[in-house]
Formats: sequence, structure tokens, C-alpha cells
Amino acid sequence: MIDSYAADIVRKIFSWKIDGFSLGAIAEKLNVRHVQSPKEYKKANGENYNSGFHSSDTPKWSAVQIKRILTNEVYIGNMVQGKQERISYKVKQRLDKPEAEWVKVENTHPAIIRQNDFDVVQKLKKIIAIPLSWLHAGCLSLC
Repeated sequence: MIDSYAADIVRKIFSWKIDGFSLGAIAEKLNVRHVQSPKEYKKANGENYNSGFHSSDTPKWSAVQIKRILTNEVYIGNMVQGKQERISYKVKQRLDKPEAEWVKVENTHPAIIRQNDFDVVQKLKKIIAIPLSWLHAGCLSLC
């Protein structure tokens, strides 16, 4: 079942990226609007959430979180597993595996992002984005 509140936020993130906003600018927009970070949202809904990353007492959106969302194929209905492997069962350390070794199953669940929008965002990752401060200053061309 799709969480409509979270899905709307994800759609906005993709839309803002397509509109040319940087990862940091998107995070800033969410923080200024007091949108709960994924950790805050999950805790508020009674979920036991541990990302494995250390964070402050008041979690905020960050460019890293935005990047993870924009590159996560779960939003186009795909499940991807096997991205990492453990060095040994004795050691908690993990190594990233090459993408060719990942296990990807397409269309495992309903998509909330269109494939075309996802593809556009993946191409945009390579382009320099417009800093939010330029938009606040009213600059539509280089200031």
C-alpha cells in the first residue's frame, strides 16, 4: 500500500530536481517548510527506525538523503538487492558490489514516480543545479 503523504513528498523532490534545484536546495526547501525527515516521519508513525547513521536529536533533511531518494528504484516499482556484501560473518563491515552483480526485479509493486521522470533525474545528476540562494535573490541568469 502506498503511503500518500510520503509519496507526495517524494514526487515533490523529483519535481524540484527536474526543475533544476540542487540536492542541497531541495533539502533546504523541505526544512524551511518543516517537512518531517524520513526518520522523524517514521518515529511519529510508531515505526522503529534505525538508518545506521548517527544523527542529531532533531533530524533534518540533507543533500545525502535527497540523493538516496532520487537514485532509489523502489519509487519506480523495482526492487534492488545485493548492493553490498559482508567481508565475513565475524565482521560487520560491508563492501559495495558492482552494479552488474546487483539483483534487480522490476515491477514488484506500484510505482509512484514515472520511469521517464526517474530517467530524466538520473541524467540531471550530472548537470550543475541552480543554487536556491540565486532564486531567493531573483536571479534567473548568472548573478
